[in-house]
Amino acid sequence: MGIELITGMGGTNHVDSEDVGALNAELIGNGNYLLSGCEVTMTDANTCHVAAGELLLQGRHVRIKGAGEDVSIGNGQAGYNQRYLICLVYSKATNGIETVGLQAFAGAKTTGAATDPAVAVGSILGGDTNVVVPLARLELTGLSVGMPAVMLDSVKGLVALGAETKKLGDSVSLPSITVQRIDGYVGGSITAPSVDGYSFAAWIACISSGWVGIAYIEKPLEQTSRTWMVSQRWESSETAIACYALYVRQ
Repeated sequence: MGIELITGMGGTNHVDSEDVGALNAELIGNGNYLLSGCEVTMTDANTCHVAAGELLLQGRHVRIKGAGEDVSIGNGQAGYNQRYLICLVYSKATNGIETVGLQAFAGAKTTGAATDPAVAVGSILGGDTNVVVPLARLELTGLSVGMPAVMLDSVKGLVALGAETKKLGDSVSLPSITVQRIDGYVGGSITAPSVDGYSFAAWIACISSGWVGIAYIEKPLEQTSRTWMVSQRWESSETAIACYALYVRQ
């Protein structure tokens, strides 16, 4: 059948992990994402611990429960460098049973710069039955193991994204500008507010109202600048300038 109503009663068990995975991939993204938790730490020189949390692997929801999971790695060697990748390994058996687990892959020991081991990445959405997804990288320098570096992008929930968007929008409201008249022009200093998690990029618009003409910002790439507008010779309580800034998420 070329077309199917997934969220509908069909009289048989017709909804499977491929259906749910395809929907998740379309709604959230077709990559590999850290949703929450899953902090990666070294409990000793040979044990990497992955805490409880939620992940999404190309639409497949993976949950690490309880006390988390431990993964063993080998010993380092004095005078050599080495990398390990802590990976999520997805498998699909011939009978259709799907499983996932954690596994460490060791790179070659070298006296130079260490490189990642080669892993068969694969694609769950593409139908591969064995897929390896790197979760974290470990750097071994001699006998010492560095802090694990998580390799997956994080994805926030809709509530968290909504709160961030509202916070950004609220922060754009600027205090009133102190305006002074200079030979038929009015202007004043203006500073874009600081926003947690974002950096100022540029002023993108300057709008005037009242008995004034075109308004502009003197230095649009600087967070603190001046704004000017052509003014009539008489004052008006309706005269105002609204300025809008662009922010980039860090």
